[in-house]
Amino acid sequence: NDIEHLDEAVRYAEQLFPDASSIRLRRVHLLCAKGLYERALPILKALQREEPDNGDVHYAFGVIYGAMSQPQQAIRHYLLAAKDKYALDVIYGNIGDEYRNLLNDAEAIKYYKKALAINYKEERSIRNLCFTYDQFNRLEEGEAFFSAFVKNHPYSCSGWYALALMYTFLMLYEKAIDAAEFALAIDKTFFDAYVCISNCYAEMHEPGKAATAMLDALPYTDSPEDVYYTIGTIYLDNNNISAAIIYFQKALDEDPYYSDALRGMASCCSRMGDTHTAIQYMERAITIMPNIPQYHFDAAHYYDQ
Repeated sequence: NDIEHLDEAVRYAEQLFPDASSIRLRRVHLLCAKGLYERALPILKALQREEPDNGDVHYAFGVIYGAMSQPQQAIRHYLLAAKDKYALDVIYGNIGDEYRNLLNDAEAIKYYKKALAINYKEERSIRNLCFTYDQFNRLEEGEAFFSAFVKNHPYSCSGWYALALMYTFLMLYEKAIDAAEFALAIDKTFFDAYVCISNCYAEMHEPGKAATAMLDALPYTDSPEDVYYTIGTIYLDNNNISAAIIYFQKALDEDPYYSDALRGMASCCSRMGDTHTAIQYMERAITIMPNIPQYHFDAAHYYDQ
């Protein structure tokens, strides 16, 4: 993923081996990494004419057509790439993504399951299967699948997390917490599991426990400002203004340009009757992020008070 050095390596390789298909394919990967899909297609089409059964070429076609929002073309090439029997878990997961883009839940679920049958650790397919069950309101089916999944793979951290999400979608928050805690027993650094537990406690109107879950997550994130902001929001939603201010300020101490934390501070000040300070916070937020309509709406509301 080092685009600068990849570019240098590809250019040097092309000087040495200008006709090598493997180097031309790397050029395609480089162009894709830069989002230059239209420039990559002619190279791929030339490679396809030379090597019509090259699975790597078809896989690259699938990636490009997927990025260009042409899911049916992407699926066709992924299926051709699958004939090589190489990296089938990734290919089937990609096909699942494309069927999901087509709003074909049955085929999407089928291919995510095929990916997991090959490699139960394929985390992207686990998560996307979970969200597909939610998107198409097949929650009970999803809960049954992931309950069976963790029985078969009890040390799958992502499996337990997916089950926790299914319980959350079904508003079975205590069961969701139990499942997320299993995920943390396997991997205590699994940040998203802490977030899931926090969200469940928030839905159960237990803000103290929700905040504690987020504080437990602090050692396992590179963005402490987001954790502090989330805690501030939890307390604000429960009208604990003094606690909310403490954590919004902690977020701003980490990142003085955190516009949503400024908006949170403005809301706190407004609820305390300090409209003047609320306006100042909103003006700072608008200066940082001038194109967010909600910020302007909030500022106008405070001006009217």
